[in-house]
Amino acid sequence: MRRCALVLVLGLWACGGEVTLERAHDEREVDTVGDERPAAASARDLAAAASFADLASAARRQDDLRDQDSSAGCLLRRSPDAFRLEADLAVAIRPLPAPEADLDARMASDGPARVLTRYGAYGESDDLGLVALTTTAPPRGSVADAVGLVVVVTDRGAYARRTDGAFGAVTPRPLEELLGTLPFSEVSTTFVTAEAGVPLTTLYEALRLLPSTLAGDVGLAVALERGVVLPDRIALEEDEAPLCEALSATDAPTSDTLGATELRAGIARLSGSVSICVGTTPGPGARGGRMELMARIIDGGTVGEACIRADDTADAHLRACVLRAARALVFADPDGVVDFAVPLVLEPGTIHRQRATCD
Repeated sequence: MRRCALVLVLGLWACGGEVTLERAHDEREVDTVGDERPAAASARDLAAAASFADLASAARRQDDLRDQDSSAGCLLRRSPDAFRLEADLAVAIRPLPAPEADLDARMASDGPARVLTRYGAYGESDDLGLVALTTTAPPRGSVADAVGLVVVVTDRGAYARRTDGAFGAVTPRPLEELLGTLPFSEVSTTFVTAEAGVPLTTLYEALRLLPSTLAGDVGLAVALERGVVLPDRIALEEDEAPLCEALSATDAPTSDTLGATELRAGIARLSGSVSICVGTTPGPGARGGRMELMARIIDGGTVGEACIRADDTADAHLRACVLRAARALVFADPDGVVDFAVPLVLEPGTIHRQRATCD
């Protein structure tokens, strides 16, 4: 189950979209004595001397177990003698590839990068492809028009690339110096990747130096081998949830037996379902926004008609989910019809507001 805000969310990626690759698994049995079983350490817990390869391996293991969820609200936690991968994971290619040992040679070109996420692919590139492994907020507007920024950390320093064209130097720069010059405000999402052997102490420092304003718009990624062609995300079937101007005309008598208190109580039950809708949408509505819901309560207390009159999320999947939740509401029998309109303020869940570090 995937957590969203204060409610439990089912099936965040039920719409599909990830690419599954065949891989041999190393299954090892653990001997137990009697009914006692040793407590398994979480793959998310990493040693102080761990590397980026260890972090990627931990993410791969969690994804294999379909245990990707986290409500920590941040990517990486550091303690005096350990690290913990706290991130909510969204691996777009299964199994998650291992990081490359040397990325400096790949940086000899300043050409664009391409990053595959659960929301789609940022940019076009034949030279530098990456796959995101953590959840980020969806880009504002169309994925096709979104721009990503990639920070590449190696044993020699750091580089930066964009997904919309040539960018950055072909020689490494000190990490703090590079990060102080990057145009974070010009891009939708910033992705951080590293060579396999880069210590998590270095990776953590890179994440720590990122602006706090990137919360939700920063993720970890793994660079793929040269020549690997990233697929596009599978197109999602559009839900039928067009905007409306008004409810349909009706000859049914208007009821005045359903009081404002009862009406508010019934509408309040919509809150949890709407939070789930925001957390499960595969579209831009995961960032939150505002909608105006119109609905009609009919004989028996059920909702006979519902539509969305205004929506600044431009997310048909989210509208359809909200409407399904509205149509499931039940009120006291009004002995007639009651029309109502209610503004909905949609807040993004914790997983779409993850900070780079947990400090």
